[in-house]
Amino acid sequence: MLTLIHFSDIHFAPGDNGSQFDLNERIRRELLANLANLPANSSNYDAVLVTGDIAYHGRKDEYETARHFLDEVYSITGLSMKETYVVPGNHDVDRAYVQPGFPLWDSHEAIRAKADPIHWKDTIQKQLKKDPLQTLLAPFRTFNYFAQECGCQTTADKLAWSLLFPKPLELGFLLRLHGLNSALISDAADAPAKLLVSEFQTTDLGNTPSEINLVMCHHPPDWLMDKAEVRQMLRRCAPIALFGHEHSARVQRDDKLILPRDSGEAMAMES
Repeated sequence: MLTLIHFSDIHFAPGDNGSQFDLNERIRRELLANLANLPANSSNYDAVLVTGDIAYHGRKDEYETARHFLDEVYSITGLSMKETYVVPGNHDVDRAYVQPGFPLWDSHEAIRAKADPIHWKDTIQKQLKKDPLQTLLAPFRTFNYFAQECGCQTTADKLAWSLLFPKPLELGFLLRLHGLNSALISDAADAPAKLLVSEFQTTDLGNTPSEINLVMCHHPPDWLMDKAEVRQMLRRCAPIALFGHEHSARVQRDDKLILPRDSGEAMAMES
């Protein structure tokens, strides 16, 4: 059995410093106190999974504040950044790079111009080849600096990551985690059905008999232009998917798909 801690939308900002104006301090204290009580099965915690919005404005000092909180989590659970898996959310996008009238704003508009998977693929591929650091991925520079210790960066060569969890499940099964970047074209125009995952982020999602796929993605499918394709992919390949963004903690069962959202608790998995 694996016991995974799922965080989402922790939204750390410079003011989250324990002062009287830090309105989330009490919640964090209660969460840490809950983690101090080991899971009911007396097993250890195995990993921390964060489905986006680690920061509030995608700035370095916000990630430093988030890291201080995670260090407290690690001191209680015995985990570290090496057992942490992260994906970006819209608040991990540094909006200083994407303002109306900026080239990157126009790039986002060009991608949204057609509801066509071929158009999305061709446009994104062209933009990444043209200048991978200055176009689509520039707003993720600070996120990537934070995520590199986890091996969960989003890069021009690999917008999504896929990692095999080192601890096996029962009966010889293995857990494979997949991190999707649903904030790739996030900006001030964000709205339901305006964001994108796209099929080239899911090329590593297969049906290997010995592996169980777990997908991490900040935005639930209803926020995506390609929501029908993403739902189909999840039903076909991923029995468990973790989302965030909507600030509503719940577990939704969709046929054989389990969709926990915005959780701040431990989740136990067994084959």
